[in-house]
Amino acid sequence: MVKTARIAAVVALASFLAAVPARALSLRDWEAKSDRDQIEYLGSCFAKLVVAVSKADPPTAQKIRSYYNDKRPGAKYPAGFLDVLQQIVRTQQQAGTDRRVDPAKIEIEDIVLRNTAEKFKLPNVVLSAGKSSGPGTPAPVKPDFQPADNPRPAVNPAPRPAPNADDPIGAGGFITPPVRVPEQAVRKEPVPAGVPIMVGRVDVSHIAGLRPGDTPQRVVSLYGQAVTDNGIEKWYGGARLMVRYADNVAKRVEVYSSELDRVRSRAGNDALLDLFGQSEAAVIALLGPAKEREAQNGGTYDLFWAFPMPGRPAGQYADLATDQTLTLEFRPGSGCFRVSVMW
Repeated sequence: MVKTARIAAVVALASFLAAVPARALSLRDWEAKSDRDQIEYLGSCFAKLVVAVSKADPPTAQKIRSYYNDKRPGAKYPAGFLDVLQQIVRTQQQAGTDRRVDPAKIEIEDIVLRNTAEKFKLPNVVLSAGKSSGPGTPAPVKPDFQPADNPRPAVNPAPRPAPNADDPIGAGGFITPPVRVPEQAVRKEPVPAGVPIMVGRVDVSHIAGLRPGDTPQRVVSLYGQAVTDNGIEKWYGGARLMVRYADNVAKRVEVYSSELDRVRSRAGNDALLDLFGQSEAAVIALLGPAKEREAQNGGTYDLFWAFPMPGRPAGQYADLATDQTLTLEFRPGSGCFRVSVMW
């Protein structure tokens, strides 16, 4: 059964790679982008990879998601994000000394896939699906599966540069903390006040007194200074109200039920806050069927709804990595206890 799931995962990943070429970026094209655009592009690669694997092997997909998104206690950045950046730096250094290494022929998706293979030991057939396996491509460790009729020697990768807390990739190029990157580009203009954004019968254009495009000053005026600040995400009040910023404006707001009284006292009530404590059936009656469902640790689970915004249709996927997504987390027996909106 496990072998069958792994084979299915290989097929899904091969399909992912086959769908990428028209939009794939070479390392050289990626280098020409701004820091923010570079990070967004990497995030989109991570999200697509997770979606592809989840169709065949959800447990592995969850591990990959955590690797690229979850930070260990005390760490500033997810381990997977740092690993990919270090792979990129290593390739750039090789390109500076080896003429055979051409950044124009090395694709970012290939680096991401091979980095993932180092961590999760994907079969050789997945690695061979990469399009740019020249000498500049970071070499994976020997995978756990080798075709009997076509043995392939392991390649020892060059040592990785040691991470630095102030310069995580060791080259001075990235100073922006990694974030879960949305599937679609960040909207340049805020949604006009008073324009509803509907998920079923609930308006998700505002939550906890905040709207997409609100400034940090606006948040501080309601909730005071952040009690926890990692640059992109700031936590307020009792550290159970989170605002994620993009281009210095609110992009995502997340509220836990334990913060409900504080939020209502500062910003009044809204329909999203009324979802706290509601059962899944009651929520679906208001919002309509969820697009995705995902189990979490401790027996809780998330439901995701994708929604359109002015000038942008709803996305194909809905999870914590995508724009225009409403996320509700449920605890069996007590209903919804976390509401998150990313515009």
